[in-house]
Amino acid sequence: MKCGHSSRSADKAAASGTVMDLKKDFHMNSGAGDNSYARNSKIQGLIISKSQSERREAAVAAYLGTGRPATMSVADLGCSSGPTALLAVEDIMAAVERACVELHGQPPEFNLLLNDLYGNDFNAVFGSLPEFNSRRQGKGLCFVTGVPGTFYGRLFAAKSLHLVCSSSSLHWLSQMPEELQQKEGSPAACVNKGKVFISAGSPPCVAEAYRKQFHRDFTTFLRCRAEEIVRGGLMVLAFMSRKNREAAMMEDLYIWELLADALNAMASEVC
Repeated sequence: MKCGHSSRSADKAAASGTVMDLKKDFHMNSGAGDNSYARNSKIQGLIISKSQSERREAAVAAYLGTGRPATMSVADLGCSSGPTALLAVEDIMAAVERACVELHGQPPEFNLLLNDLYGNDFNAVFGSLPEFNSRRQGKGLCFVTGVPGTFYGRLFAAKSLHLVCSSSSLHWLSQMPEELQQKEGSPAACVNKGKVFISAGSPPCVAEAYRKQFHRDFTTFLRCRAEEIVRGGLMVLAFMSRKNREAAMMEDLYIWELLADALNAMASEVC
């Protein structure tokens, strides 16, 4: 599998008959309104906080394991916008700088690479940099760069990263599984009629289609990062998973049932 973009970057929107390019059209809600990601990302912020110790440990290990570079390149994949966008990289810098004090060494400069899809509200991220920089007064230099694009493809030059982190992002797939895009009646079709999720009533092929798609995507992700990370570099990944092999967990279905009912009601009104 090559480390290029996914073979098909667009899903068909059945309701409208239009084609949506996931890399361009999908992103978290921008701005600072009531429906924005910035106002509705407390859970994502909590996940970043919960993984703090692992991230700090990996940051120091990556710095030491790559020979204490004068400039440490750190990439956050799926940074989004709002208050969580800079949490992880700020914590990483603090951990490395603290380790340098303990080792009586000079801390590195930091090259911070913030990645998300093309439609991400990078302007909001950059708008928060003055406050971010004010919190770092008296500390070492850091340089922030926005890197738009899908992480299911190459994003950075070969052997250029010392540490990669990603939180609450890798459960998003590059596309809807091909089997679910086929028309009903097609030999390759797997129909999950009336549902927008893997439910207890979904045929087994639905869960299998999503499993295969995740395997393809995650394999591509790992192969691409393997080309971009220097020897001794590390990754810290936090993303959603299931508690067991059962695809349809009853305690997780309530919100999706409500969403499916709402979407079906909207679709019936249009028809």
